[in-house]
Amino acid sequence: MRIGELSRRTGVSTSRIRFYETEGLLPRVPRSANGYRDYPAEMVGVLTLIDQAQALGFSLDEIGRTLPAVLHRGFSREEALGGLEAKLAELDAHIAQAIAMRDALATELAEQRRLWAEPCAPDHGPAPWSSQPWAGLARVPQARLDAQRDRASPQRSRKRDRP
Repeated sequence: MRIGELSRRTGVSTSRIRFYETEGLLPRVPRSANGYRDYPAEMVGVLTLIDQAQALGFSLDEIGRTLPAVLHRGFSREEALGGLEAKLAELDAHIAQAIAMRDALATELAEQRRLWAEPCAPDHGPAPWSSQPWAGLARVPQARLDAQRDRASPQRSRKRDRP
C-alpha cells in the first residue's frame, strides 16, 4: 500500500508517517520498481498504536523504546499494565506539582490583594509590596539567587560609573 492510502486508513498525515520513519519509529519500507514506498498492511496497526500511545501521554522517545519489543514479540499483560501504571504515576506527580503551584499562586494573589487594599502613604509609592513578593512561587535556592545578584551587581555599577 502506498503512503497516501496508509494515511487515509489511519488519519496520520503523510509527512508524519515519513517523520516516524526517519526517527526510527517505523521500519524503512522497500520501494517498488517505480520508486514508491510499499507499506505492508501491518503498518495500519503500528500507526494506530503510536497514535493511541501519544494520546495517552507517552512521548515519542518512550514509544520508540517500547515499540520494537511490541512489534517483535508482542506485549505481555504485565508489561502493558506496568507501562500504563508508570505513566499514570508520572501524570499524578505532575498534577500534584501543578496543584501545589496553583495553591502557592492563589496564596500570593490573596496576599497581594490584601496589601493593595491597604491605603498607601504618599512617600511609599503607588504599589505596596510584601517584603518578599512571589515568595510562595519561587523555588530557586537562595544561594543561587544571591550568586545571580552578585554577578549582576558589578555590571550595574560599571554602567553607573561611566561618564
